[in-house]
Amino acid sequence: MALSSGAALAGTSLAQASAQSMELGKTHPPLVPEDDPAIVAAWIPNGDGLPVRTYTARPKVIAATTPGVVITMHVWGVDTSMRDFARRLAKAGYIAAIPDLYDGLGAPNGDGLTDYSVFGPFREKIDYPHMDSQLRGGATWIHSQAQNAKVATMGFCMGGSITWHQPVENPGVFSAAAIFYGNPTFAESHVDQIKIPIFGGFGERDTSIPADQVRALAAKLTVPTDIKIYAEAGHAFMDDQRQSYVPSAAADAWERLLAFYAKYLSA
Repeated sequence: MALSSGAALAGTSLAQASAQSMELGKTHPPLVPEDDPAIVAAWIPNGDGLPVRTYTARPKVIAATTPGVVITMHVWGVDTSMRDFARRLAKAGYIAAIPDLYDGLGAPNGDGLTDYSVFGPFREKIDYPHMDSQLRGGATWIHSQAQNAKVATMGFCMGGSITWHQPVENPGVFSAAAIFYGNPTFAESHVDQIKIPIFGGFGERDTSIPADQVRALAAKLTVPTDIKIYAEAGHAFMDDQRQSYVPSAAADAWERLLAFYAKYLSA
């Protein structure tokens, strides 16, 4: 079990953004645009193995073992923040897929919205059995691109809470899981069923997820872990499109995430 606190280095993409005088923590141009020549990014409609429409991003050149990541969206849906994160992963060498869990429910576009309460009625309409299937569909799509890929699951906020379920409810599908400020209550009662490495990024100032609750869970996990609680951060510190963004925590978490994936998703 590894658990630490604090902040550290700047990530490459964030450093580039700073060099370009891009102001983060508010609506801004993408860190990795959709037309970046090194990647291929596109929405794929449901069908052909995908239960819901899915945003995808992958390196332009891939192999049978190119690793993948299924991202579980935050409450804002597959908004500009989520799509950019998928492209950042693609730029770093991963095949990324974000199933739209609101697909067909009539939810608003989360781009630029600041009131998450409008998503409440739509969040209540999705349930875990369907979400598990939708996330499993994302992994299936990744394997259609890279047959021998190791695939991780990850999520933010609402998506982080859902990600805690995946090692238990989709056993054997994912090789690792990364949780950003996801409620750990489910994991507390299913610790013995979690059999894959766990990454975590949490904020000491998060009033919705007590840091001591995270520490207690980290002490119980028996799998390899890299769980860090950032003293300077609150909830949603990775969302560089909103005021909750904390640059130091986000940059360090990005570098840790890449190191975690490199370790557990390598062929």
